Formats: sequence, structure tokens, C-alpha cells
Amino acid sequence: MKNWKNGATMALLLGLSSAVFAKVPDVDIPFEKFVLDNGLRVIVHEDRKAPVVAVSVWYHVGSKDEPKGRSGFAHLFEHLMFNGSENYDDEFFKPFELVGATGMNGTTWLDRTNYFETVPTPALDMALWMESDRMGHLLGAVTQEKLDEQRGVVQNEKRQGENQPYGRAFEAIQKGLVPEGHPYHHTTIGSMEDLNAASLEDVHEWFKKYYGAANTVLVLAGDIDAQTAQPLVEKYFGDIPAGPPLSHMKNWVVQRTNNTHEVMYDRVPQTRIYRAWGVPGRTTKDSALLNLAANVLGSGKNSRLYQALVYQNQLASNVSTLSFPFELTSLFGIDVMLKPGVSTAQVNAIIDEVMDDFLENGPTADELKRVQSQYNAATIRGLEQVGGFGGKAVTLAQGELYAGDAGFFRKQLQWTNTTSTAEIHQAAKDWLSSGYYQLDVVPYADYSTVASTVDRSQLPAVGNMPDLEFPAIQRARLDNGIEVALAERHTVPVVNMAIQFDAGYSADSVDAKLGTASFTLAMMDEGTKSRDALEISEEAELLGANISTNSNVDMSTVSLSALKTNLGDSVDLFSDIVRNPVFKQSEMDRLRPRWLANITQEKAQPVATALRLLPPLIYGEDHAYGIPLTGSGTEASITELSRDDLIRFHQNWIRPDNATVFVSGDTTLDEILPVLNKAFGKWRAPNAPMPQKNVAEIDLPATGRVVVVDKPDSPQSLILAGHIAPPTGHQDYLTTQSMNEILGGAFTARVNMNLREDKSWAYGAYTFTLDAQGQRPWLVYAPVQTDRTGDSIGELVKEFDEYLGSRPATADELSKVVNNNVNALPGQYETSGAVLGSMLSNARFNRPDNYVTSLKDQYAKLDLEKIQANAEEVLHPKKLTWLIVGDRSQIDEQLKELDIGEITYMDADGNLLK
Repeated sequence: MKNWKNGATMALLLGLSSAVFAKVPDVDIPFEKFVLDNGLRVIVHEDRKAPVVAVSVWYHVGSKDEPKGRSGFAHLFEHLMFNGSENYDDEFFKPFELVGATGMNGTTWLDRTNYFETVPTPALDMALWMESDRMGHLLGAVTQEKLDEQRGVVQNEKRQGENQPYGRAFEAIQKGLVPEGHPYHHTTIGSMEDLNAASLEDVHEWFKKYYGAANTVLVLAGDIDAQTAQPLVEKYFGDIPAGPPLSHMKNWVVQRTNNTHEVMYDRVPQTRIYRAWGVPGRTTKDSALLNLAANVLGSGKNSRLYQALVYQNQLASNVSTLSFPFELTSLFGIDVMLKPGVSTAQVNAIIDEVMDDFLENGPTADELKRVQSQYNAATIRGLEQVGGFGGKAVTLAQGELYAGDAGFFRKQLQWTNTTSTAEIHQAAKDWLSSGYYQLDVVPYADYSTVASTVDRSQLPAVGNMPDLEFPAIQRARLDNGIEVALAERHTVPVVNMAIQFDAGYSADSVDAKLGTASFTLAMMDEGTKSRDALEISEEAELLGANISTNSNVDMSTVSLSALKTNLGDSVDLFSDIVRNPVFKQSEMDRLRPRWLANITQEKAQPVATALRLLPPLIYGEDHAYGIPLTGSGTEASITELSRDDLIRFHQNWIRPDNATVFVSGDTTLDEILPVLNKAFGKWRAPNAPMPQKNVAEIDLPATGRVVVVDKPDSPQSLILAGHIAPPTGHQDYLTTQSMNEILGGAFTARVNMNLREDKSWAYGAYTFTLDAQGQRPWLVYAPVQTDRTGDSIGELVKEFDEYLGSRPATADELSKVVNNNVNALPGQYETSGAVLGSMLSNARFNRPDNYVTSLKDQYAKLDLEKIQANAEEVLHPKKLTWLIVGDRSQIDEQLKELDIGEITYMDADGNLLK
């Protein structure tokens, strides 16, 4: 048994260097490490802010370890790990749902496979029992039936990814940049042929070779200490074999001397350019330096490529830099979405010009300071959560797995904050001067044919020859009456706030064009009376502040996340954006083409297409909610939108008598009120009365109907069905949510277990509701393989009918839902952002401040009689509007056999077709 204890602080570590260009965040993740006799490495971090523990298990095996002919196997094996072990042969999620586990999943990538969950502290023994059982006792529970089932699920996941616009790009980049024979040459999802070839023998060999204790890192973070953890881990994991000795390649950087260029044609709305280089692996200093270089080139409005391509020349709708850190070699890249009609040659010339200048001169001191500040702010925010897909458990596990040091993040921070412009310049010259791979994804033309009138029985006569010719709530009021609600959360030195206005997409129905609410909010940070758009962006970056605007169907919100040390200046900038936007015509002209391109993108994506078309079908085009639920409007409305429209919307809706300020984080009322009063206290409401939205109640249709949106050659059909349900603020809201969770609102609910786990026709299938102050939509979501479209709808209808009739909710199902939701409450509001979101929702739906704390009692009052009565009130399967996005030629006959309603056909714009 080996034992290490780490007690160094970040301030001491980084204080050793004098070349710091940015203020280093004084944060740390204290941890203790011990190693079991079988080689299992265990990292423990104590964080007592919530009674939950994050359990994160990282196996040092990924798709790079797959033998030839078995691509995709690491990910397929990850799926099998959720299908039962020898001593618990059932769905892995079930006992975790009963205790309210959060942040639970598994993922596979090139170098590793990880499994994680965050559980209430009393459930830690159960979590360790489950994780150790599948680590040490799996193979006896793996059957051919389970392998075939998960093979189908993974293949549908592959189809779902490839069905997205640009969904095949990363596979092409890996093959084009990484040479054949390198472990990174193939994708993690693998090929259909290799997935079909996977056998039970492969499963046994993989598990025995790679899933031993000595090839694994276990991280426990949260309401736990090493003294408590060590006997528990020894108890559950100490008997698991170490596994065979393994060889781990540590370095194989992709170095190329020649540039290569490939063009891919796909059914996409706009041309997209990817340019990628191979660079050093994730544990090297050059990797950290190149991350800063990437941010200088392509992160934010003041980055060089954004300035050159989006802001100044307006040739692109979006620019970003790609940075994928891996163990053997990392990927550095540029991603540019061209505006419709723009020449790739023109864009390539500008990319070359920007890169040549950077390689010649390097970054400026101001640019380095800006991207260091961005990095530090992101690091601070990332350390609030203990588990899930990010947070402290992931940081510690990555350090231990890849660098042999759970505290490796400290070295990365030191490299980032003690570097110089010269060092970054040299790293860029070393790795980005040559050898890139470029992929252009180009729209495939929308070809069509006509009926032939040619007589092919003989050659046509030849005539005369012609001549050559796209947490607890505190309340107060500002001097002008604006209400302030505060929830203190002193975990990290960050203050989050939002100012919410009763507006949203539905306000577009009050003398405004569709998309006005979203467009107005998006324009508010594009210039004020005292700052232009670039000055706003630069000031926010230097402050480490994140300012965003957002609308939903009912509300419009402007949000701020500020470092406490810069709170006053951040709120000053925030209030200027809220109160004094000028909506410059030149900035509107820059945003409008990108907005229109985004609408085009929405119509190319199956889910977004459905969310644009279904609401008008459910609510009617004259209803305030009968609009695209993306909030983006239509091409026609955005084209006609004027500066006066934005000014009028801001005057009518963004006003102090329609505002509430919500704050959560590291502050108190005594601290925050003077800051807010200075920023908002003298803001005066206009004399005009508040506009009134009319969200009328509507009736269900008499019968169901089917609408098909043709997407030729689609490997999947997206099924999205819906009808109206009671509002979110209705007194039976919790009953409705619980009723729906049993039917289709959870992984182990009936709908998903049928279409995914039993049939393998879908990667995931669910029923859910979208929040609204008025009647909200109850929706069915199921992306399924094309040849099973009709069968899948038949299974959905069967599930709905049985739920209302012969197979109502059971006591076990209700108990699982109640236990899951009640037990999840402590971890659900771990972050100040989650608390802030709850406050915003309570205000939106007129709920009391104690709503969250009352949920346990509300769940306790649920019974099967209430669930059944609610199902009969809310669910009306025979009145559903079914919207199917898929290949009409493949699904038409399947749908005609169902008899679920009259079938009509639409294009992506909502126009009726024959």
C-alpha cells in the first residue's frame, strides 16, 4: 500500500515565477492519493458544500487500442458495461435513479473510457458496489443477446451523428491528417462493418486485457475524505485482479511536411472549411502554449480570424479554433463557416495572410493578457462542480491518468500564466508552419429530374447544322423599485446575475415581426452609447466576465457571470448593455446575414426543422406560441426587420417596471445593493403603459394528423409528435412531470426501453414537455432508423394506449420516479448557476421562494390514482400531430399503413407539397 498526501497551494507554486502576465487564480483542488495492492490508483478530494460524492472511474483504454478490423469496439464495450454484471444483471441506471444520482454517464474517446455518477453521500456504498461489480464481475452477465442489442444502439448512434450537417467531417479529418497505421487514424464510433464483426470472444479478451485494477484510476470528490474512503475502496475493489502488464505508447506526434486539401460534398446549407495540424500531446508545455495561440487566433470577437473573416470582410458567419488535446498527439485547427456564395479561394487567402503574420510576428502583449484572463476565468468556473462531464473529478482523473499526477492542472496553469509572447511565437513556428490537412465541406446541389418525353425507339433526325455562336432567497428593492432576489453561494469567487423581463418570443405577437425578441437581445451587446461592439468584447475579456442575452417563449434575459474581484466594473458594463444599446445599422447589417444563415442551418437539421414547423401546427399560426420555437423568426421577417423595430421592442419591454434582478454567488445584500443601485437605481420607466401579451387558450384537435418533411437519403427518420398540455405553472405540474417520466421522461422509462433497449431501432426515444406560461406542448421524440419508421410509431402508439388502459403506471414505477427526484435535490442545485436558474423559473411561473424546498412534500403526496387521472387528462394519443422528417420515398408506405391521421407533406419552410 502506497500513500501520498498533497498540501501545496496554488499561490505558493505560481509565486516562484516572476514572468506572470495575468493575475493567477488563487484556487486549488487539495487531494490525497493512495494505491491498492492490486494497483488501483485512488484520488480523494474533500468538498463539503453539498452532501454528495462524485464517483469517477477512468480506464486507460480507448479507441486507439482497438485491433485492426474492430474499430468502434471500445465504445461498444462501454455500452455493455451498463447492461448488468454477474451480481446485478439489470440496467445499471436503475438503483441510481432510486437514490437521485446526477451527472451520470459513460464516455469513450481515443485514449480512455470513463464512467461517472454523483450520488448522495448515503448512497456511496451502493455506487462503489456497482462500479466494482462491473469492474471485477462482468463477463458472466454478457450474452450474445446483449451484444446484439447494444450493437444496434451504437449503430443508431452512428447514424444519428452522420445525419447531422457536417456529421462526417471529423472522420475525414482523422483519416486525412493522421497517417494509416497511427492509432488515431480511425474514429471512436467505428465503422458499421467492424461493429458487425464484434464477437463475444472479443468482449472477453478486451475486458481481461484492459479492465484490470492496475489500468484504472478511481476519483472520489465531494462529501468524503481519504480516511473514510480508503477502507471502503479496499473493501469493494481490493479483490479485483490487477490485469496483465500493458504497454502504453506515450508519444506519437503527427508531423507532416506537405499540406493536403480535400473537398467533401454533402447535404449542407453552407460551405465549411476545416484546417488542422498535428501538434504535441496534452501533457507537454507546447500544448498549453498552442492553446493560447488558438485563442488569440479564433476565440472571441477580437480574435484575428474573427476580425478578418466575420467582422471586417463579412465573408463568414462564424469562425473558431479547434483544440483537441490527446495523449499521443493533439489536433490544432481552424473552423470557418462561409456565408452563402462566398469563394473558398478568397477565404483561404485571408486565412493564409493571418497565419503568415502570426508566424512572422507572434501575439502581442495585449492579446496574451486577454487570452490568459479568459483561461483563468474558465478555470475558476470549472472548479465549482465536483462531478459530471467536467468539474474537479475530471481534472484530477485526467492529470493522474495521462501525467501520473492528479495535480497536473497546476503545471498547466503555471505554463499558461508564466509564458511570454516569444515562447508562444516559437511554439507556433515549430508546429504550424507546414503540414496541415484541409477539408472543405461543400453543399451538394439540389438536383431534380423531369418526366422523359424522348422517343428512344430510334435516333432523332438531324436538322440543318447551325453556324458557330446560404439557496435561500433574500429580497430587496433598488431606489427605483426594481426587485432584487439574492441567493448566496460562496463556493468560488464568482457572482452570477440575471435581469429578467416579461417578454420573450411571445412578445413578437404584440405588433412585432417574428424573431424581433431574439434579434433585439442579440444586438444589445453590439454597441452602446459609450462603447462600440469591439470595446464591449475586449472589456469583458479583460474583466473575465461572461455577458449573454437570451429569450425563451415567455421571457427575455440578460445574464452576467463576474469574478468577484472585478464585480463593480463588470456590473457597470452589464448595465450599459441593458440600458443603453444603440442598435447601430452597421452592426445590424453584420448580424443579419449570419442570422439568416443560422435559419438555413436550422432547416437543414432534423430536430430544428421539427421545432420550427410543429408549433404552428399545434397552436395555429395566429397564436402567440404558433411560431418557430427556435425563436429565430423567418427569412422574410428578419430581412424586413429594421433598426426602429429593435428600438421599439427595447422601449416597450426592456424597462425597469418590467424587470427583476436575480443574483447568486459569492456576495451579500449589503455588498451587491450599492453596486446595483449605482448601475440601475436611476433607471426610469417610460410613460407608455406596458404592452399586454394575449396567450389564448386553445382546444385539442378533433383527430390526429401526420405531416412529412422530405429529407432525401436520410439514414434516420426523426419522429416528433405533440399536442397541448396544461401550463408549467399549473397546480398539477409535478403530477404531470411524474406521469410523463414513467412513460417516456427517463432512460429507463417505457418508451426508451422499448425502442432503444428492446428493439435497437433508436439511440434514444423520449416524451417531454417544454415550459411555458400558457398551455405548453407535450412532445414525443424518437429518431429511428428509416426502415423502422412505421414500426416505431406503432410501438409508440401501443405504449400510450396501454399506459391509459391495460398497463397503467405501477407502484414500482412511481416509487422510482419519486425516489429519483427527491434524492437528486441536494446535488441538483450544487452550482450557483443552477440556483439562479431556479430563481428565474420560479418568477416566470409565479412560484413561491420555497418552491424547491417544498418539492419533497409534494412528491410524497403523489399516488397512482393521481398519476392515472393526470394521464387521462393530459395524454390524448389519437389527437397527436405527428411530424416526420425523413426520406419520403422510404417511409411513405409505412405511414399509410398506420391509420393515425391524414397525411400531408411540407418542405422545410412549412409550405404544403403534393
